[in-house]
This record gives sequence, C-alpha cells and structure tokens, in this order.
Amino acid sequence: MPLLSKCFPCFKFKHEEVIDKLDYSNTPLTDFPEVWQHERTLEELYLSTTRLQSLPPQLFYCQGLRVLHVNSNNLESIPQAIGSLRQLQNLDLNRNLIVNVPDEIKACKHLTRLDLSCNSLQRLPDAVTSLISLQELLLNETYLEFLPANFGRVVNLRILELRLNNLITLPKSMVRLVNLQRLDIWRQ
Repeated sequence: MPLLSKCFPCFKFKHEEVIDKLDYSNTPLTDFPEVWQHERTLEELYLSTTRLQSLPPQLFYCQGLRVLHVNSNNLESIPQAIGSLRQLQNLDLNRNLIVNVPDEIKACKHLTRLDLSCNSLQRLPDAVTSLISLQELLLNETYLEFLPANFGRVVNLRILELRLNNLITLPKSMVRLVNLQRLDIWRQ
C-alpha cells in the first residue's frame, strides 16, 4: 500500500511509519503497549516474559497479526476475542497459568503452530480439532488426561508433543494423522 504522501504530494502528512513487528520481550510492562496504533500493519508481536496478567481488548484490533508470543507470563485465561485474529499462524502461550482454551480459537483457521505447554489445562476443547492447518501442537506439562475423540481431524499435524501429562490412552482417530512425523508422549 503506497504512503499517502506519495499519492498526494501537495499535502503535508505526519511522518508515516509502517510497523509490522514489535518485540517487548524481557521487558517488565506496567501498562500494555499501545500496539493498536499499528493495527493495520502489525504482523508480529513478542511479549515473552513481560509479567502480563491479561491481554487487553485493544490487542484484538490487530487483524493482520500472524505471530503472537505471550509465553512466560502470568496469563490466567485466553480471551474469547482470540477468534478475531483470523490471520494468526503462530501462537505461543507456554509457561502461563491458563486453565482452559476458549472455543473461539477455532476461528484461527490459519494457525500452524500452537504452544500451550506448561499450563494447567487438564482438558483440550474440541474446538482445537477444527484447526486443520495446524502442523505443530505442543502440549507438554498441561496435566491432560485425554484428547478429544475426534483429534484425528487435525490431519496436517506433523509434530505433537504431549510430554509429562496424565494421558492413559490416545484416541483411535489418531490413525488419520498420516502426516505426523514426531509424537512425543514421554512420561516420568
């Protein structure tokens, strides 16, 4: 998209800056950064180890966001608004305090990598099986006792990590995961 100053050279516009990536990792944040100022251009947002306790609604204005890393924080929940990030491809929420995944995540149809490791999930919602673009699913140390019966719907899955969970059995539908290259179910 051309800058306005190039389209209308006779007008004087404020300096236009296109920001597509912001990295606040390892920076303790007292307030959430005003990322919505770049809602039209922002594609990658890194908020790892920032002491965040929640994600503000304004984050979900960033409709073009492809990468969101909010790992190693104090998040207790994933907002239902996660479904508005329809272009999201990589979502890293590992090492938080999350106990459930909202059904709205199924709207993130382009998601190829999802890391929910080291959270207290106990249960994975059926909505995750709607993420048919998913190639990597990391669920290590989430206290899972079972996977959804229709888990085999995630046919593009190449990597599935389930280390250190409470799984007793795997669903029969997993035989449909013909692209699976790595399955890690190691348990201590």
